[in-house]
Formats: sequence, structure tokens, C-alpha cells
Amino acid sequence: MWVDGCVNKLNIVVGLFVYLVLGWFVLVRRKYLFVGVDPGTTTGVGVVDFDGRVVEVCSGRDMSFDDVVGFLVGLGNVVVVATDVSPAPDFVEQLSTVLDAVLWVPSSSLKREVKRDLVRDFDCGDKHQVDALAAAFKAYRSMKGKLRRVESNVPDDVSERDAKKLVLKGNSLQEAVRSLRSEREQDVVDEDEVSQEVVNRIHGLENKVVELQETVEKLRREKEEKENEITELKSELARIKSKRFLNAITSQEVEDKKEEINSLKRELKEEKKRVKWLKQKLQDAEEIDQVRNNKNITVMKKLTSFTMKKIKQLEQGIGINEGDIIYIEDPSGGGSTNAERLSKKVRAIAHKAKLSHPAKQKFKEKETPIITLNQIKDHGNYVTAPKQKVEKEIQKAKQKLKQEKKEQLKSLKEKYGHDKDIEL
Repeated sequence: MWVDGCVNKLNIVVGLFVYLVLGWFVLVRRKYLFVGVDPGTTTGVGVVDFDGRVVEVCSGRDMSFDDVVGFLVGLGNVVVVATDVSPAPDFVEQLSTVLDAVLWVPSSSLKREVKRDLVRDFDCGDKHQVDALAAAFKAYRSMKGKLRRVESNVPDDVSERDAKKLVLKGNSLQEAVRSLRSEREQDVVDEDEVSQEVVNRIHGLENKVVELQETVEKLRREKEEKENEITELKSELARIKSKRFLNAITSQEVEDKKEEINSLKRELKEEKKRVKWLKQKLQDAEEIDQVRNNKNITVMKKLTSFTMKKIKQLEQGIGINEGDIIYIEDPSGGGSTNAERLSKKVRAIAHKAKLSHPAKQKFKEKETPIITLNQIKDHGNYVTAPKQKVEKEIQKAKQKLKQEKKEQLKSLKEKYGHDKDIEL
């Protein structure tokens, strides 16, 4: 019965993928927000929209950075992150960076009576909510003039809310209008490309479903054959054990039959383990596909240790595909051979400990970017990190590789002369 359930789950994958893609297009039109944050043991959050209406006020103990990011992303598109103190806490600065939002900091920390006046019309549960909502309102009021000027002057063919967002981020109204018109023209082209990408993705999932369905069906047939064979042998063994048969055949023949049964049992046990492994592989692939639909998160497949055995296990498990980012949890001991095997397919290597010199040299030779990530979220077979942070680190690594190659080329030219053709 579990085999049938596995096959049914496969059929759901395609529909779920299409649903998530369509959901992404809907979420693009979410509210644009001003967010005030008061970090600490108890973290307060206050959220105001572009019309100055309160969207959310809350607070919670021991809220992690990821908890706050996830909560705000669920509410809408954060344009401004504000604080009630000067200078801004590191938590608030990092939040504005991750959310790609404008950081608003008062010229001096807001006084208690000023904050009470800002939130006097709203019921705040504690002082953390007061501080957070006051920061959001103060940022909104300081930028309200820009919002009103956009409302009065934005052309009819341009989205007012999008123009406001760009102006708050430092663009003039003319620059914002040009940018939005250019994006609208580009969207016509991109729409076809995205549609084709979705179609290709669906076809790939459909092929994967068919392939796994065939594998499961084959294993189910083999399992039934082994079980039938064992049943027949058990019946035969029962007859052998009767007194009449024991007198007619030798003890060696009985032992041979027992060994044959034990051998078949071992084969059946191995087949069950293989089916269980396939089921886990399917579940892992489904989970990674779902997480990858979050455009703010980068999924990296995890290599627990930098050994050839673990690399092969990863290849045979959830797989190492073209363009993957591999996160090496324990890079110690990995040499150039292991590095060369990984660099054939992967887009980048991430780690938080130190790589061996031979491995670093091989990745450098293969022009594979190496990035260091200290803040990741572990999900077992894979890890996740903010996409913006990962992409930024990859670009820095590529630039470093490019600069080192340029310096190496310059050194060789100085050594052998400019009249020789030198390639790296």
C-alpha cells in the first residue's frame, strides 16, 4: 500500500509546482510597507502601509532574525526599515540589507513622550510595540512629502505605488518613470521566457514521475515474486519436517533448503531497503523543489564531510546537478581529486570552515567560486541562506578569481616578455 501512496505523491508534485508558480505572480502585487523594529530579548514590530494605515503591531520573546524576516515577507514588500534609536542597532541594519529596504534612522533617539504622541490613537500591548510602531510612523511622516509629490505628478501610464517605492529608494520621479516604463517593455519579453521555463520545468517533473513510477512498479513485481517463492519454500520445508520426509531424505538436503530460504530472505531484505531508499530520495527531492520556489532563499545541497564516499552518496541520493551550490559542512581532509569531481557540475562551493590548500587550488584552477557562509539554516540534506547574501558572495568570489588570473598573467608576461602569447 505504501508503494501506491508513493506513486500518488509523485502525481501531486507537478500540480503543486504549477500552483506555487502562479502564486508567485499574485504575490508580486503585495502591499509596500514601512516597518519599525525594536530588537532585543523581546522584539517589537510595527508595520504601516503607504497610506499611513497600521497593518500590524506585535511583539515576541526570543524571535530569531529568520523569524522576523519570514514574518515581514509574509505581510508584504518592505520598502523602509526604521528604528527609534540612533545609531541603528546591527539587527535593524542587517534586516534592511536582507530585505533590500531603505534604512531610516532618526537624527537622535526618539524621546518617550514623542513616541507616545505618535501612537496615541493605537492600542499597543507593551513598550516594545510602542517603540516599533513609533519608528514606523516617524519614518512614514518624514517621507510623506515625497509620497504626495509622486501622487500629484506621476503619469497615468505608470504604477503610482511602484513609482513611490523607487522615489523612496533615492530615485528622482523622472528616473523612476523611465525605469518603470523600461521594465514594462522588458516584462513583455520576460513573460514568454518565464512561461517557457515553467513549461520546461513541468515537463521535467512529469518525466521524473514516469521514471520513478516505472522503478517502483518493477520493485513491486520483484517483491511479489520473492514473497511467492518464499511461501512455496516454506510449504516445502513444512513437508520436509514431517517424519515421513525426514526418514526419506538426508539431513544435508534439509540444510540446503534452509540455506536457500535464508538466502531469499536476505535478498528480500535488501530489496525492501532499496525501496525505502528510493522513497526517501523522492521525499527529499520534493522538499527541495518546494523550498526553491521561495525567490528570497537559496537552496544548497549539503555534503557532511569532504570525502569521496560522501560525494558518491550525495550523487546517488538527491544528486549533484548542473548549477547546484554545494555546502561542505566539514571540509577538512578533502584534496584536489575530490575538488575536481565536484567542480565538474557545481556553480559554487560554500563552507564555514577551512578548505585544504590542494582543494582550494583545484577549485581555483577550475574557476569554481568558493564562498564562506556563517549564517545558514540546516534542513538535514540541504541548507538555506538569504539569496541576496549568497549571490553577493558568489560575485565577490568571481571577481577575486578574475583579479588573481589577471595578476598571474601580468606576472608571466613580465617574466617571459610581452612578445610571447601567454594563456592561462
